[in-house]
Amino acid sequence: MKKLLLHTYLTSFCFSFLSGCLSNDVVSDWANISLGEDGDVWTGRAYTLTSENAVNIHAAMGTVKKGTEKSKYIYIFNREFLDHRSVEFPVVDEFTYETPQGKKFSRRIRLYEQDPLLRYQWHIYNNGKNYFGASKSPVKGIDLNLLPVWSDTDSTGRILSGEGVTVAVLDLPADIKHEDLAGRVDSSKNVLDPSSVNTGVIINNLNKTRGAELHGTSVAGIISADGFNGRGIRGIAYKSRFYSVNAISSPQETVKQEGSVKLVHALQTVLRTPDTDVVNASIGYDLYAENDESKNLLQKLYNLNIPVVHASGNEYKLASWNGVQINKKCLKIGADCRSSVTGHLSRSAYVINVAAVNAEGRKSSYSSSSPNLWISGLGGEDGYSIVHNDSPGVVSTLSSYDCAHNNYDMDGDRSPWRTFGDQSCMYTAKMKGTSAAAPEITGIIALLKQIDRNFTVPQVKYILASSARNDLNISSLSYEPIRTDSGFIIDPGWIVNSTGYRFSQWYGFGLADATAAVKKSRECDVDVNCRKRSAMPEEMLFTVSSCSRSNKDYECTIRSDGVHHGRTVEVETVETVLGQIRPLCLDGSNFRNFKDLSMSILPFYADLQIELQSHNGTLSVIKPAYASWIPTSFLGNYDASRQISMSSSAFYREKIDPDKPWILKIRNANCALDPGELSEQLKIRTEIYQAD
Repeated sequence: MKKLLLHTYLTSFCFSFLSGCLSNDVVSDWANISLGEDGDVWTGRAYTLTSENAVNIHAAMGTVKKGTEKSKYIYIFNREFLDHRSVEFPVVDEFTYETPQGKKFSRRIRLYEQDPLLRYQWHIYNNGKNYFGASKSPVKGIDLNLLPVWSDTDSTGRILSGEGVTVAVLDLPADIKHEDLAGRVDSSKNVLDPSSVNTGVIINNLNKTRGAELHGTSVAGIISADGFNGRGIRGIAYKSRFYSVNAISSPQETVKQEGSVKLVHALQTVLRTPDTDVVNASIGYDLYAENDESKNLLQKLYNLNIPVVHASGNEYKLASWNGVQINKKCLKIGADCRSSVTGHLSRSAYVINVAAVNAEGRKSSYSSSSPNLWISGLGGEDGYSIVHNDSPGVVSTLSSYDCAHNNYDMDGDRSPWRTFGDQSCMYTAKMKGTSAAAPEITGIIALLKQIDRNFTVPQVKYILASSARNDLNISSLSYEPIRTDSGFIIDPGWIVNSTGYRFSQWYGFGLADATAAVKKSRECDVDVNCRKRSAMPEEMLFTVSSCSRSNKDYECTIRSDGVHHGRTVEVETVETVLGQIRPLCLDGSNFRNFKDLSMSILPFYADLQIELQSHNGTLSVIKPAYASWIPTSFLGNYDASRQISMSSSAFYREKIDPDKPWILKIRNANCALDPGELSEQLKIRTEIYQAD
């Protein structure tokens, strides 16, 4: 969409719906006052105000200072109005001024908006305005607290905008011709892998997928959409560069084992690409077996100080497997219906997993829970729709093609910047999911990397965890523990570990706060916990000491290998490594092939609960009961040599005594367990730092 065309739509919308809209042209014949288009409400960038005759000019919502040239003034909008979330758009300020003879006048002038759709990006600025007519309005203040960062600078004096930072977007190919993305594409990456990097959107795929092919474009827009170009939105790190890596061949493909090949190829592409600072992976594969190659590649990125940010999943209410209903108990009690902790990315200790919060400040209805969550972003809900109790989706880029080519118009005429007959489809107000929340965290990390590109992944994780807002800061994030019909807890709600960190399997350490994260990053050199994470952690292993079975429960005591005897250490990551878990009440011998799976085995794995407890008493539900879960390496004789590792964030920074054990419980199955090789293969892998 051209700048002039978009301006026409906005002007049309202004005169149709906003009686207070005013021109920013000359407002008085004698005063000749005009306000330029060079300023910015959001960052406090100064506007040029011109008047040949007026004197003593003042503004109700900003400051006016005399410029260096005659008849030139500088007007700066007072950002305190934004801080209080009290500004509604378009912003109209009242200017008072005098004639040289002292006669007073006043005029109202509309402030030019550099990125005219930014006002609708509630994840950046949420003033409670329901622009989209959703049945539930946004709650004022539920945003990323980003705006103060955009007025801050790095050590060289550059505005914090992601400048100098490169982001890899692992997704469907982004539309690199889009007006808000074309200037941010790092086209130099094409030479490394032209078959999968920056390939652009394939129009034939648009026609087949009814808009699904545009997922990567919306993800890239949340991170890197250009700023100050007079067009649509603004990315969180609007001066960062990105390159698009095709990590999914087709959005409609049912990806099982073959998905690991795509993930491995995408990770290899990133590792071959120089100067990558952060990776966004708003992708999810139903992968249920360990893949050593992808695990090793993720560890390499971790060791190279390249954070991998991953969308945790949108399956909270999915109580079926391949179209077959597994277990409705999860829906009845409001528990997670699909455990994502067996996916390659979701279970990895080297990945920053992101959950989604809606505009009301609550868990997005679909957002998957996980013991390995780290942080939450804002994913919204469906947006304006016929769904009851719906709330806004996230505004982002969509397509440089018109809606006819997309074969699907996600927004229709209800988008506030669209008018009847507008078929541009450049932007959408209906991006949603943990897919939208993850790039917000990636954008914040890009801002941190502008401050210091040498921040390690442990430092980035520390900054995010220590600056997040939890249920004590935002009361709507609180929720009660979830129990089974028999009363035992399958989601403990917010817990406090022995170091004082609040953690939830819905939100991780809480909703991200960009301003607090930047402040925390600037204190890293004087913060002993941040400073020591400039080095990689050590590894410590715990192996099975003894196991016992009581009816349907199985409990193992797991002790250290003795190498760290006598030390008190601080936990960075915790991985539980398991072998086979097989029910005694079923003959598992026929489950040799994924395609031969009988649905009769699914209730066993759905009802299974796995818990891990530190010697400090902190409890993490690794796999909750009633959440469907089908790790193929656990099935009968499928592959007895395979293991699966699952991480938990609940023990972060706990001080532990290596001589004291961890306790693992497998419980509440609908029949007893056959331990098989479980005892031999079970171990706990921790990453540690020396405790202070």
